[in-house]
Amino acid sequence: MLTKLRSAVKPLAEAVGRALGRAGISPNALTYTGLGLSILTPVAAYVASLWTAFALLVASSFFDFLDGAVAKTMGLKSRKGAFLDSFSDRVADAAYILTLKIAGVGWLPTFLFLITSFLISYARARGEALGLKMEGVGIMERGDRLIAMAAALLIACLGFVRISEYIVWASVALCVVTVIHRFAYIISGAEG
Repeated sequence: MLTKLRSAVKPLAEAVGRALGRAGISPNALTYTGLGLSILTPVAAYVASLWTAFALLVASSFFDFLDGAVAKTMGLKSRKGAFLDSFSDRVADAAYILTLKIAGVGWLPTFLFLITSFLISYARARGEALGLKMEGVGIMERGDRLIAMAAALLIACLGFVRISEYIVWASVALCVVTVIHRFAYIISGAEG
């Protein structure tokens, strides 16, 4: 769903990407920074506070946004960078979902959210490996899941863990729809 909004923020992303690239900041440095912050998110939830964890989630997501902007605007796309970005995204997703569990969301919805998130990402990787365009396929792409995770954690920070759990359950349902959509899309596109 957020794929449609990318065109609206594309000029800003390109401007920021160019500025960072000219300052000598590499996309991989941004990816590593985002990865480190994402790993610290559940640690912060456990040893510090949910508010600190929420701030780390937002910051790490911002670095994840910036790495792609620098790579695209500066012509620094590489296979290594693409792998690093994808790998870091999976680690971050797991870290954020673990943070939700630490925040008090039940084990079953968090576990199902993790599984369905990974299945969505796996389907995209396999579909693209088969030569299919996967961006925009499904209603719960990574950006949508990030917003759901951030919203659930913010609500938990405010003390409404039950509402956070409802958000996670709704996210799981939307992820299941997306998994089915991507599966059907790949099966129909890969025939022959």
